[in-house]
Amino acid sequence: MSAVRRRIPYLPALDGLRGIALAGVVLYHYTLLLPAEVGVPGWAQHAGPLALGVELFFVMSGALITSLLVAEQRQSAQISLRNFYTRRSRRLGPALLAVLGLMVVLTLGWQGQGIDAPLGAHPLVALIAVSGFCGNWILFRVDGGLGWLGPAWSLGVEEQFYLTWPVALRALLRRGATRVRVHLVLAVATLSTVVVSIIVYRTVGGFSYYASPTQLPCILVGVA
Repeated sequence: MSAVRRRIPYLPALDGLRGIALAGVVLYHYTLLLPAEVGVPGWAQHAGPLALGVELFFVMSGALITSLLVAEQRQSAQISLRNFYTRRSRRLGPALLAVLGLMVVLTLGWQGQGIDAPLGAHPLVALIAVSGFCGNWILFRVDGGLGWLGPAWSLGVEEQFYLTWPVALRALLRRGATRVRVHLVLAVATLSTVVVSIIVYRTVGGFSYYASPTQLPCILVGVA
């Protein structure tokens, strides 16, 4: 892994982008707690663009993951899916398990039921969805369906990307696909997901934000 990482130069500017994106996400969620009434700062009532911080994270994730995979391909002439998923598990697994364990404890000690509970109105569903990296699809169907773990929807989108793109990229490179061909595939995929996003939005409205195809264009931009 260290040999692969040395082929990817450290870019301090990316840390700056992460900081900007994180600040935007935090501020946006803060504004959701404020009622739009007299006395609330004007910026807090028009903070929608701050939510783009999530999309920025998706772009950077697509770029980083693809850079690691391409570097491995160039170094060893192959992409090891086993090593890739081992690295992802080590990076995300411990923190996720700790959070899920804490949520279970809080839920068992919670007085009352409903969407305000730590794991929402359906704790088992929320627990399975987040641990199975499909929490975004629960929020797509049920408002507040993940309880306090609502922000884990973005982790679901990321993991679905991890489960598909490395396999697809390895298949393309094994077939000797040129960079032009890969970019053509990405262009078609991006256009397709945009079309699907429009259809989903017209069908279900705002909940389409949590659908994987809606967020996929941002990831594909980073991949490209």
